Amino acid sequence: MYAFVRFLEDNVCYALPVSCVRDFSPRSRLDFDNQKVYAVYRGPEELGAEPESPPRAPRDWGTLLLHKAQILALAEDKSDLENSVMQKKIKIPKLSLSHLEDDGEVKDYGEEDLQLRHIKRPEGRKPSEAAHKSIEAVVARLEKQNGLSLGHSTCPEEVFVEASPGTEDMDSLEDAVVPRALYEELLRNYQQQQEEMRHLQQELERTRRQLVQQAKKLKEYGALVSEMKELRDLNRRLQDVLLLRLGSGPQFTLTSEKEH
Repeated sequence: MYAFVRFLEDNVCYALPVSCVRDFSPRSRLDFDNQKVYAVYRGPEELGAEPESPPRAPRDWGTLLLHKAQILALAEDKSDLENSVMQKKIKIPKLSLSHLEDDGEVKDYGEEDLQLRHIKRPEGRKPSEAAHKSIEAVVARLEKQNGLSLGHSTCPEEVFVEASPGTEDMDSLEDAVVPRALYEELLRNYQQQQEEMRHLQQELERTRRQLVQQAKKLKEYGALVSEMKELRDLNRRLQDVLLLRLGSGPQFTLTSEKEH
């Protein structure tokens, strides 16, 4: 016989052999209490046997990890439970507070159709694969946005929403949701990088103004060099003319004295 159970710690449902429920030996499909919290092993692998194999003896159960769970339905075989899940015939009743006092935590999920995460998944696919892909898409989008100018900035919330499409082909919507703590960390990193980009643009603008000033000074210096060269040439010509005049003056004086 199989039991369809909901684990209280993460609200995940499994179809497990009744041997996975400690101290539970139902006589019929209705021999269970949906308001009771049972101690259940997470899967047959924790018992070290296949569902068809005989379970371990109770003396060996102490070394295994038990989880608190709620039994939702019983069936003779696993296919009956899966058909009930697909047809949404199984409801989740509310647990009273008296059954959860020892649990230390109360989770009120209410009575709702069974649209929770199911144990059946495609072969080779890990439960967090879609979440990892969504996180990588968010990081890639943020890195791409950091390469653009501030004039074309995009709202981080829009980047986050656009980075997780295709949830219709996933087992559940929760697989496509990035954890809030990770999203807030990515948002802080995005804002920090935007602030650093603004500082870099301000530094770039200051450097550009300094280069313009240096270019003006260099142009003025070139003009001064040309003017100094012209002044040196003019000074040299004046010196030559002056030397010529000084050299012809004494000869003219001696010639005049001989004539007298």
